[in-house]
Amino acid sequence: MTKRARKAEQRAARSALRAACGDDLEVVPAIISSKATGESWSSYREVRPLAELRGPDDLPAARLSVRTAWRFHGGHLFISPRVKEQLMLPRFSDLEFSPGFSHFAGMHGY
Repeated sequence: MTKRARKAEQRAARSALRAACGDDLEVVPAIISSKATGESWSSYREVRPLAELRGPDDLPAARLSVRTAWRFHGGHLFISPRVKEQLMLPRFSDLEFSPGFSHFAGMHGY
């Protein structure tokens, strides 16, 4: 995949996520830096859900919420089943989804 095609795909995914989640998240510019080389790249975006999950015990309340996206420990994105369905379109077939906290060591899955 060319760099141009990858950027177009990232923009499309970002737009689809923003459309599906509405005001439940923001997409902001991000700078990625390499400590080893000192290089920086400013063409990235960070997806920031406004709501937060503190752990598996928050999932029952989240499932009853009108929210569509949450963050966990600042770096993990949780989305509602409706958002997942919208993102599972053929265009985004390389996305992987895991239910609840099933891939977090030491935490029980839901």
